[in-house]
Amino acid sequence: MTSATIILIALLILIVIGLASTGVLSTNLFVQNPMLKKDVGAEVSVVGEDVVVFIACGEDAADLLEVIICIEGLRLSDEEARQAVVNNTCTFSGAARGIAGERDVSMKGVFSDGSVSSIRCSKLNCV
Repeated sequence: MTSATIILIALLILIVIGLASTGVLSTNLFVQNPMLKKDVGAEVSVVGEDVVVFIACGEDAADLLEVIICIEGLRLSDEEARQAVVNNTCTFSGAARGIAGERDVSMKGVFSDGSVSSIRCSKLNCV
């Protein structure tokens, strides 16, 4: 074998090792990504002037401690937008006061491991 052949084989081995390492690291980052949506089934509705979120099911539902909502066109204070889960329900008192029509609402969950993850985006019909 010539020295050029040995160098070529060494380069190919280094490229394969580099690609394998990149694949493993990328997979690990993907699995640990906090932006990934947790498995929580949530339904949102308006009851009078209150917005009620019902936690229906999901693998991560038992670990859900709080829900944070954001309603299109409405500025809620931190205290108004964040409520604890009690008996699979969160009630945001007065959150629908003074708004009408269809609004986009997004919900994030705060989980027992400290992570915050998107749990649902949907439409809210305010009368």
